[in-house]
This record gives sequence, structure tokens and C-alpha cells, in this order.
Amino acid sequence: MEPQELHLYKQRLKLLRELFGLSYQQVADICGVTASTVRRWETTAVDIRLPYVFKLCEYYHVTVSFLSGVSPFPWLHHSECIPDMADEKENHNL
Repeated sequence: MEPQELHLYKQRLKLLRELFGLSYQQVADICGVTASTVRRWETTAVDIRLPYVFKLCEYYHVTVSFLSGVSPFPWLHHSECIPDMADEKENHNL
């Protein structure tokens, strides 16, 4: 992972934890790790293992692409950002 991507991934881990009002311990309980491990995921160069990424993405209802910094969209289906093609056809007589 590039340093910039690593930084964004750590920011998103922290952002999601805080948005959900969770402590390090609560996230640790979700993943089956210690609170200090969760803290290190957010603050140091310690990499989070893929099974924990999947658990957290499932818990927070976000995609791996969002968590990793690849996508700005947290959800797989971001219909509020993409117009419905049926509406487009009606509006433009396609």
C-alpha cells in the first residue's frame, strides 16, 4: 500500500468507528482482537488482515474499496449519486 493510501485507510477506519460511536474495545470485540490492536490499525503502520477488513466492512455496511481509499463511495449501490437509467430514457426520449 502506498503511504497516502495507508493514511486514508487509517482515517476511514477511525471515521467509521467514531461515526458509529464505538470504542476501540467495541471494535476489538467485533473482530476478536484486542483494543490495542485496533488502536494500532488506526495510528501506526500495522496492517489490518483481510478477514478483519471484511468483518468491519460488513459491520459498517461499506465496501472494501471505500475502506481502502480506492472509492469515494462507501456503499456498493450509490443510487443517490447515479441517476436511474429509466428516468434518463423518459427525460431524453431515448
